[in-house]
Amino acid sequence: TRASARAPRHAARARRRTLAAGLVLACALWGCSNEAPSPWRPIETGTDAELRDIHFLDARRGWIVGGGPRIEGGILGETTDGGESWSFRTGIVDRPASRLFHLNAVHFVDERTGFIASDGGRLLRSVDGGAHWHPHVGGAGRRLADLFFIDAHTGWAAGEDWILRTLDGGARWNRINGDPGANRSFRARAIHFVDRQRGWLVGHHGAVLRTGDAGRRWHAPPVLPDVREIVFNGVHFVGDRFGWVVGEQGTILRTRDGGRTWTSASSGTRARLNDVHFVDPHSGWVVGFDVDTGTSEILRTRDGGSTWALEASIEGEALRSLDFGRDSDGRPRGFAVGDRVRRQPQRILRYAPPPPPATTGTASTPASDDSTR
Repeated sequence: TRASARAPRHAARARRRTLAAGLVLACALWGCSNEAPSPWRPIETGTDAELRDIHFLDARRGWIVGGGPRIEGGILGETTDGGESWSFRTGIVDRPASRLFHLNAVHFVDERTGFIASDGGRLLRSVDGGAHWHPHVGGAGRRLADLFFIDAHTGWAAGEDWILRTLDGGARWNRINGDPGANRSFRARAIHFVDRQRGWLVGHHGAVLRTGDAGRRWHAPPVLPDVREIVFNGVHFVGDRFGWVVGEQGTILRTRDGGRTWTSASSGTRARLNDVHFVDPHSGWVVGFDVDTGTSEILRTRDGGSTWALEASIEGEALRSLDFGRDSDGRPRGFAVGDRVRRQPQRILRYAPPPPPATTGTASTPASDDSTR
Protein backbone atom coordinates (compact mmCIF):
# COMPACT_ATOMS: atom_id res chain seq x y z
CA THR A 1 0.00 0.00 0.00
CA ARG A 2 1.03 3.66 -0.29
CA ALA A 3 1.08 4.04 3.50
CA SER A 4 3.38 1.05 3.93
CA ALA A 5 5.62 2.34 1.15
CA ARG A 6 5.86 5.79 2.75
CA ALA A 7 6.92 4.40 6.15
CA PRO A 8 10.43 3.32 5.05
CA ARG A 9 10.90 6.67 3.30
CA HIS A 10 9.91 8.54 6.49
CA ALA A 11 12.30 6.40 8.53
CA ALA A 12 15.11 7.04 6.05
CA ARG A 13 14.51 10.81 6.18
CA ALA A 14 14.53 10.69 10.00
CA ARG A 15 17.86 8.85 9.96
CA ARG A 16 19.31 11.43 7.57
CA ARG A 17 18.13 14.29 9.82
CA THR A 18 19.72 12.61 12.85
CA LEU A 19 22.97 12.12 10.96
CA ALA A 20 22.94 15.73 9.76
CA ALA A 21 22.40 16.98 13.31
CA GLY A 22 25.35 14.89 14.48
CA LEU A 23 27.55 16.31 11.73
CA VAL A 24 26.56 19.87 12.67
CA LEU A 25 27.52 19.20 16.30
CA ALA A 26 30.82 17.65 15.25
CA CYS A 27 31.60 20.64 13.06
CA ALA A 28 30.79 23.00 15.92
CA LEU A 29 33.22 21.19 18.20
CA TRP A 30 36.04 20.32 15.82
CA GLY A 31 35.56 22.30 12.63
CA CYS A 32 34.71 21.01 9.16
CA SER A 33 36.56 21.35 5.89
CA ASN A 34 37.19 19.44 2.70
CA GLU A 35 40.35 18.00 4.22
CA ALA A 36 40.63 14.60 5.84
CA PRO A 37 39.01 14.38 9.29
CA SER A 38 41.17 14.90 12.34
CA PRO A 39 42.71 11.72 13.77
CA TRP A 40 42.02 13.08 17.27
CA ARG A 41 38.66 12.16 18.80
CA PRO A 42 37.17 13.32 22.12
CA ILE A 43 36.39 11.11 25.11
CA GLU A 44 34.02 12.74 27.62
CA THR A 45 35.16 12.54 31.25
CA GLY A 46 32.10 13.77 33.12
CA THR A 47 34.26 16.16 35.18
CA ASP A 48 34.99 19.88 35.12
CA ALA A 49 38.61 19.44 36.16
CA GLU A 50 41.70 21.12 34.73
CA LEU A 51 43.92 18.23 33.65
CA ARG A 52 47.68 18.74 33.88
CA ASP A 53 49.38 15.42 33.02
CA ILE A 54 48.70 11.97 31.59
CA HIS A 55 50.84 8.83 31.82
CA PHE A 56 50.35 5.30 30.49
CA LEU A 57 52.23 2.36 31.96
CA ASP A 58 51.26 0.09 29.06
CA ALA A 59 48.61 -0.12 26.35
CA ARG A 60 45.75 -0.49 28.86
CA ARG A 61 46.67 1.14 32.18
CA GLY A 62 46.92 4.93 32.44
CA TRP A 63 46.49 7.82 34.87
CA ILE A 64 45.55 11.51 34.68
CA VAL A 65 46.07 14.22 37.33
CA GLY A 66 44.83 17.77 37.71
CA GLY A 67 42.73 20.03 39.89
CA GLY A 68 40.68 23.19 39.82
CA PRO A 69 39.07 25.88 41.98
CA ARG A 70 36.11 23.63 42.89
CA ILE A 71 38.16 20.43 43.31
CA GLU A 72 39.69 20.32 46.76
CA GLY A 73 42.87 18.26 47.03
CA GLY A 74 43.33 17.54 43.33
CA ILE A 75 41.85 14.92 41.03
CA LEU A 76 43.15 11.54 39.81
CA GLY A 77 41.77 9.57 36.87
CA GLU A 78 42.51 5.96 35.99
CA THR A 79 41.81 3.72 33.00
CA THR A 80 42.27 -0.03 32.58
CA ASP A 81 40.90 -0.32 29.05
CA GLY A 82 43.33 1.78 27.06
CA GLY A 83 41.61 5.10 27.70
CA GLU A 84 38.10 4.26 26.49
CA SER A 85 36.66 4.83 29.97
CA TRP A 86 38.00 6.62 33.05
CA SER A 87 37.16 6.64 36.75
CA PHE A 88 37.95 9.81 38.74
CA ARG A 89 38.29 10.65 42.41
CA THR A 90 39.18 13.85 44.22
CA GLY A 91 40.75 14.85 47.54
CA ILE A 92 44.07 13.13 46.85
CA VAL A 93 45.87 15.62 49.13
CA ASP A 94 44.47 16.50 52.56
CA ARG A 95 44.19 20.18 53.48
CA PRO A 96 45.87 21.76 50.44
CA ALA A 97 47.32 25.20 51.05
CA SER A 98 45.37 26.86 48.21
CA ARG A 99 41.91 26.64 46.70
CA LEU A 100 43.60 26.53 43.28
CA PHE A 101 45.64 23.45 44.20
CA HIS A 102 46.70 21.13 41.33
CA LEU A 103 48.37 17.80 40.90
CA ASN A 104 50.88 18.53 38.13
CA ALA A 105 52.59 15.28 37.11
CA VAL A 106 52.06 11.54 37.48
CA HIS A 107 54.30 8.55 36.79
CA PHE A 108 54.07 4.83 37.55
CA VAL A 109 57.16 2.64 37.49
CA ASP A 110 55.11 -0.59 37.67
CA GLU A 111 51.51 -1.63 38.27
CA ARG A 112 51.68 -0.88 41.99
CA THR A 113 54.21 1.92 42.51
CA GLY A 114 53.39 5.44 41.36
CA PHE A 115 54.22 9.07 42.14
CA ILE A 116 52.45 12.42 41.89
CA ALA A 117 54.13 15.86 41.96
CA SER A 118 51.96 18.80 42.95
CA ASP A 119 51.69 22.40 44.04
CA GLY A 120 53.18 23.26 47.42
CA GLY A 121 56.25 21.13 46.73
CA ARG A 122 54.36 17.94 47.57
CA LEU A 123 55.47 14.54 46.29
CA LEU A 124 53.04 11.65 46.84
CA ARG A 125 53.65 7.92 46.60
CA SER A 126 51.33 4.95 46.08
CA VAL A 127 52.31 1.31 46.53
CA ASP A 128 48.91 -0.23 45.77
CA GLY A 129 48.29 0.81 42.18
CA GLY A 130 46.97 4.25 43.04
CA ALA A 131 44.27 3.24 45.52
CA HIS A 132 45.97 5.17 48.34
CA TRP A 133 48.48 8.03 48.26
CA HIS A 134 50.85 9.08 51.02
CA PRO A 135 52.92 12.28 51.35
CA HIS A 136 56.53 11.47 50.70
CA VAL A 137 58.02 14.95 50.47
CA GLY A 138 56.04 18.05 51.19
CA GLY A 139 55.83 21.70 51.96
CA ALA A 140 59.41 22.78 51.28
CA GLY A 141 58.95 24.15 47.77
CA ARG A 142 56.46 26.33 45.94
CA ARG A 143 55.70 23.85 43.18
CA LEU A 144 56.82 20.56 41.72
CA ALA A 145 56.09 20.63 38.00
CA ASP A 146 57.41 17.40 36.49
CA LEU A 147 58.56 13.82 37.12
CA PHE A 148 60.88 11.60 35.09
CA PHE A 149 62.11 8.03 35.65
CA ILE A 150 64.88 6.52 33.53
CA ASP A 151 64.17 3.06 35.01
CA ALA A 152 62.28 1.54 37.93
CA HIS A 153 64.91 2.71 40.44
CA THR A 154 66.19 6.11 39.26
CA GLY A 155 63.98 9.17 38.95
CA TRP A 156 63.81 12.95 39.32
CA ALA A 157 61.24 15.55 40.33
CA ALA A 158 61.71 19.20 39.34
CA GLY A 159 60.01 22.46 40.21
CA GLU A 160 60.37 26.15 40.93
CA ASP A 161 62.72 25.79 43.88
CA TRP A 162 64.41 22.42 43.75
CA ILE A 163 65.33 19.16 42.06
CA LEU A 164 64.87 15.84 43.83
CA ARG A 165 66.33 12.44 42.95
CA THR A 166 65.66 8.86 44.02
CA LEU A 167 67.96 5.88 43.49
CA ASP A 168 65.79 3.22 45.18
CA GLY A 169 62.49 3.33 43.31
CA GLY A 170 61.14 6.26 45.27
CA ALA A 171 61.56 4.99 48.82
CA ARG A 172 63.84 7.98 49.55
CA TRP A 173 64.21 11.31 47.73
CA ASN A 174 67.09 13.76 48.18
CA ARG A 175 67.47 17.33 47.03
CA ILE A 176 70.50 17.46 44.74
CA ASN A 177 70.71 21.01 43.34
CA GLY A 178 72.37 23.92 45.13
CA ASP A 179 70.85 27.08 46.50
CA PRO A 180 67.91 27.86 44.14
CA GLY A 181 68.28 31.58 44.87
CA ALA A 182 71.72 31.52 43.24
CA ASN A 183 70.35 30.36 39.88
CA ARG A 184 66.96 31.64 38.80
CA SER A 185 66.95 29.21 35.85
CA PHE A 186 66.00 26.43 38.23
CA ARG A 187 62.37 27.46 37.89
CA ALA A 188 61.88 24.22 36.02
CA ARG A 189 58.84 23.34 33.92
CA ALA A 190 60.00 19.99 32.51
CA ILE A 191 62.84 17.49 32.96
CA HIS A 192 64.09 14.59 30.81
CA PHE A 193 67.02 12.20 31.13
CA VAL A 194 68.65 10.05 28.44
CA ASP A 195 70.53 7.86 30.95
CA ARG A 196 71.32 7.89 34.68
CA GLN A 197 73.83 10.75 34.34
CA ARG A 198 72.82 12.89 31.35
CA GLY A 199 69.65 14.93 31.37
CA TRP A 200 67.89 18.12 30.34
CA LEU A 201 65.84 20.71 32.17
CA VAL A 202 63.78 23.56 30.68
CA GLY A 203 61.84 26.40 32.23
CA HIS A 204 61.68 30.15 32.76
CA HIS A 205 64.04 32.80 31.36
CA GLY A 206 64.91 30.73 28.28
CA ALA A 207 66.39 27.94 30.40
CA VAL A 208 67.60 24.96 28.36
CA LEU A 209 70.09 23.30 30.70
CA ARG A 210 71.96 20.02 30.64
CA THR A 211 73.62 17.92 33.31
CA GLY A 212 76.25 15.22 33.11
CA ASP A 213 76.32 14.31 36.80
CA ALA A 214 72.72 13.14 37.40
CA GLY A 215 71.43 16.64 38.16
CA ARG A 216 73.83 18.16 40.69
CA ARG A 217 75.15 20.80 38.27
CA TRP A 218 73.45 22.29 35.21
CA HIS A 219 74.91 24.23 32.29
CA ALA A 220 73.63 25.86 29.13
CA PRO A 221 74.68 24.18 25.85
CA PRO A 222 77.43 25.90 23.83
CA VAL A 223 75.18 26.71 20.84
CA LEU A 224 71.66 27.93 21.61
CA PRO A 225 69.50 30.55 19.83
CA ASP A 226 68.67 33.75 21.73
CA VAL A 227 65.66 32.61 23.75
CA ARG A 228 66.15 34.57 26.98
CA GLU A 229 62.57 35.86 27.05
CA ILE A 230 60.94 32.48 26.35
CA VAL A 231 59.37 30.17 28.93
CA PHE A 232 60.00 26.61 27.84
CA ASN A 233 57.38 24.06 28.86
CA GLY A 234 58.40 20.73 27.32
CA VAL A 235 61.47 18.67 26.42
CA HIS A 236 61.76 15.22 24.86
CA PHE A 237 64.62 13.07 23.55
CA VAL A 238 64.67 9.91 21.46
CA GLY A 239 67.90 8.16 22.35
CA ASP A 240 70.77 10.45 23.30
CA ARG A 241 71.10 12.37 20.00
CA PHE A 242 67.67 13.58 18.89
CA GLY A 243 65.92 16.12 21.12
CA TRP A 244 63.23 18.80 21.00
CA VAL A 245 62.21 21.70 23.26
CA VAL A 246 58.98 23.73 23.00
CA GLY A 247 57.74 26.93 24.60
CA GLU A 248 55.99 30.27 24.27
CA GLN A 249 55.48 32.21 21.02
CA GLY A 250 55.41 28.98 19.00
CA THR A 251 59.07 28.29 19.77
CA ILE A 252 60.52 24.89 18.81
CA LEU A 253 64.19 24.00 19.15
CA ARG A 254 65.76 20.74 17.98
CA THR A 255 69.11 19.01 18.20
CA ARG A 256 70.61 16.10 16.29
CA ASP A 257 73.93 15.89 18.10
CA GLY A 258 72.94 15.21 21.68
CA GLY A 259 72.36 18.85 22.55
CA ARG A 260 75.75 20.33 21.66
CA THR A 261 73.97 22.58 19.14
CA TRP A 262 70.32 23.61 18.90
CA THR A 263 68.48 25.19 15.98
CA SER A 264 65.06 26.81 15.66
CA ALA A 265 62.29 25.19 13.64
CA SER A 266 59.31 27.07 12.22
CA SER A 267 56.11 25.94 13.93
CA GLY A 268 53.76 28.13 11.90
CA THR A 269 52.05 29.40 15.06
CA ARG A 270 52.46 31.95 17.84
CA ALA A 271 50.66 29.75 20.35
CA ARG A 272 52.11 28.82 23.73
CA LEU A 273 53.48 25.32 23.13
CA ASN A 274 53.20 23.15 26.22
CA ASP A 275 54.43 19.63 25.46
CA VAL A 276 56.27 17.57 22.85
CA HIS A 277 56.52 13.83 22.31
CA PHE A 278 58.19 11.72 19.62
CA VAL A 279 57.72 7.99 19.00
CA ASP A 280 60.92 7.75 16.93
CA PRO A 281 63.46 10.22 15.48
CA HIS A 282 61.04 11.12 12.68
CA SER A 283 57.45 11.19 14.02
CA GLY A 284 56.38 13.61 16.73
CA TRP A 285 53.62 15.86 18.04
CA VAL A 286 53.37 19.17 19.89
CA VAL A 287 50.37 20.62 21.75
CA GLY A 288 49.80 24.30 22.46
CA PHE A 289 47.21 26.95 23.20
CA ASP A 290 46.47 30.32 21.60
CA VAL A 291 45.17 32.60 24.34
CA ASP A 292 43.85 35.20 21.88
CA THR A 293 41.55 32.75 20.07
CA GLY A 294 40.86 30.26 22.88
CA THR A 295 41.99 27.46 20.58
CA SER A 296 44.44 24.64 21.05
CA GLU A 297 46.62 23.34 18.27
CA ILE A 298 48.16 19.94 17.72
CA LEU A 299 51.16 20.03 15.39
CA ARG A 300 52.65 17.02 13.64
CA THR A 301 56.04 16.36 12.04
CA ARG A 302 57.19 13.41 9.98
CA ASP A 303 60.74 14.60 9.28
CA GLY A 304 62.23 14.89 12.75
CA GLY A 305 60.93 18.39 13.40
CA SER A 306 62.29 20.19 10.33
CA THR A 307 58.74 21.04 9.26
CA TRP A 308 55.47 21.03 11.18
CA ALA A 309 51.84 20.90 10.05
CA LEU A 310 48.62 21.61 11.91
CA GLU A 311 46.93 18.26 12.56
CA ALA A 312 44.02 19.45 14.73
CA SER A 313 42.52 22.70 16.00
CA ILE A 314 40.29 22.44 19.08
CA GLU A 315 38.21 25.28 20.46
CA GLY A 316 37.78 25.67 24.20
CA GLU A 317 40.58 23.38 25.36
CA ALA A 318 43.96 24.59 26.64
CA LEU A 319 45.98 21.46 25.91
CA ARG A 320 48.89 20.90 28.30
CA SER A 321 50.20 17.35 28.10
CA LEU A 322 50.86 14.52 25.64
CA ASP A 323 51.53 10.82 26.11
CA PHE A 324 52.46 8.51 23.24
CA GLY A 325 53.38 4.87 22.89
CA ARG A 326 52.96 2.17 20.28
CA ASP A 327 50.36 -0.56 19.96
CA SER A 328 51.33 -4.17 19.40
CA ASP A 329 51.10 -3.63 15.63
CA GLY A 330 53.56 -0.71 15.83
CA ARG A 331 51.04 2.07 15.25
CA PRO A 332 51.26 5.17 17.50
CA ARG A 333 48.88 5.35 20.46
CA GLY A 334 48.44 8.79 21.99
CA PHE A 335 46.42 11.06 24.27
CA ALA A 336 46.29 14.79 24.99
CA VAL A 337 44.76 16.56 28.01
CA GLY A 338 44.39 20.11 29.25
CA ASP A 339 42.32 22.81 30.92
CA ARG A 340 38.65 23.29 30.12
CA VAL A 341 37.90 26.81 28.89
CA ARG A 342 34.31 26.25 27.72
CA ARG A 343 30.91 25.40 29.18
CA GLN A 344 30.81 21.76 28.11
CA PRO A 345 32.20 18.98 30.38
CA GLN A 346 35.88 18.14 30.26
CA ARG A 347 37.17 15.76 27.61
CA ILE A 348 40.31 13.84 26.73
CA LEU A 349 41.64 13.63 23.18
CA ARG A 350 42.69 10.26 21.82
CA TYR A 351 44.85 9.82 18.73
CA ALA A 352 42.90 7.36 16.60
CA PRO A 353 43.88 7.60 12.92
CA PRO A 354 42.01 5.36 10.49
CA PRO A 355 43.80 2.08 9.72
CA PRO A 356 45.77 1.94 6.47
CA PRO A 357 43.83 0.55 3.50
CA ALA A 358 43.96 -3.21 3.13
CA THR A 359 46.15 -4.54 0.35
CA THR A 360 44.86 -6.95 -2.28
CA GLY A 361 46.62 -9.35 -4.54
CA THR A 362 50.40 -9.57 -4.50
CA ALA A 363 51.14 -5.89 -5.06
CA SER A 364 52.91 -4.26 -2.14
CA THR A 365 51.82 -0.98 -0.58
CA PRO A 366 54.34 1.49 0.86
CA ALA A 367 54.30 1.50 4.64
CA SER A 368 52.58 4.38 6.42
CA ASP A 369 54.83 6.80 8.24
CA ASP A 370 52.92 5.71 11.35
CA SER A 371 54.46 2.26 11.09
CA THR A 372 57.49 1.26 13.10
CA ARG A 373 60.67 2.54 11.51
